[in-house]
Amino acid sequence: MDSLFLLQFGCFLSTTLMALLLAFARLHTSRINRGYEVSRWILFAAQLLFALHYLLQMVFGFRAHGADVGVVVNILFYTPISALIAFATIRLASSREHQKRQVVIGTISTIVVMVCFGLGYVMNGSLHMGRMTYVMECIYAISQIYFSISPINEMRRIFRQVESYTAGDISTSQMYMSVGVSLMAVLGCVMAVGLLSTSMLYYIGTAFMLTMYFYVVCFVELGSHMAALNEVLENNTDTNSETPDEVQTNTPENSLPEERVAEIEAKMANWRKERGYSDPDLNLNSLARRLQIPQKELARYLLQTQGKTFRIWLSDLRLEEVKRMLLTHDEYSIEAIAMECGFSSRSWLQHKFKTSTGMTVTEWKANHFTI
Repeated sequence: MDSLFLLQFGCFLSTTLMALLLAFARLHTSRINRGYEVSRWILFAAQLLFALHYLLQMVFGFRAHGADVGVVVNILFYTPISALIAFATIRLASSREHQKRQVVIGTISTIVVMVCFGLGYVMNGSLHMGRMTYVMECIYAISQIYFSISPINEMRRIFRQVESYTAGDISTSQMYMSVGVSLMAVLGCVMAVGLLSTSMLYYIGTAFMLTMYFYVVCFVELGSHMAALNEVLENNTDTNSETPDEVQTNTPENSLPEERVAEIEAKMANWRKERGYSDPDLNLNSLARRLQIPQKELARYLLQTQGKTFRIWLSDLRLEEVKRMLLTHDEYSIEAIAMECGFSSRSWLQHKFKTSTGMTVTEWKANHFTI
């Protein structure tokens, strides 16, 4: 059992370190996003519960008394931990109704597992609970499937919404966070089966801890990007609300009057003269507030006059300015041009430029100077 103790000790250290990483993650962000901060502390609590579980496993050696005892204790802790991790992800920016549903399901599944544990202990007089162990296993497996699918769907919805409201550089964080959530979902479901075999736990447990660490690191990194999107995520958490990409203008009743279009065009012209697009944190909400135009009306204006959503329009506008500066300011570096035009980094500018033109910034500049 020495190897099992070492595995548990390694998991204890890992979960403790991850809890500390989450506790000090606030130092990684310059602005506060309330939804993210709540999620961070929920995830912190989950890691502490994980650490407590492994500490108890080491002290009392539950699995050493039998694989069935280890399964019972694992399920008793893993069920609320899984619920907390899933809720931490969903709590990032979901609607209150969705959050309440997650809390209810997580609470019910935890209570049911605890009730089964209590009944099994009373009926058998020990942690060797016989058939009740398999009942707990079934409940845990079913709840784990829900806790795995729900966060994946929520992350997809969150980033679709973010993509609609901003042209900011969040794609890298989105990709890694989505991968982290997906890996956690797969390993979580596999763990539900792996609990039944001590030998399998050596491999599955190690893989799960590595995946958990990857997820926590991605979560912390996402915080530095989500903070800049505070307004977007806090003001647009309704899953049924219309996003800028969904606004339709192909019917007369949805079209803006010509007088209103002219008013908005005048305001937009002044905003462009002031280089408002150079703000890397610009989003539809902040622009609408700056121009004193209702958000949905601004989105309709862009579709009606430009044929573009806010995200595409802002990206194209910034790229036009990049091209102009490349031809008129040869003394500027690519980093300086990226900053002047509202791109959060040189790499993000290169990515958007390559996608739009099929060439790198350097290739495009050389080609046009040659011409």
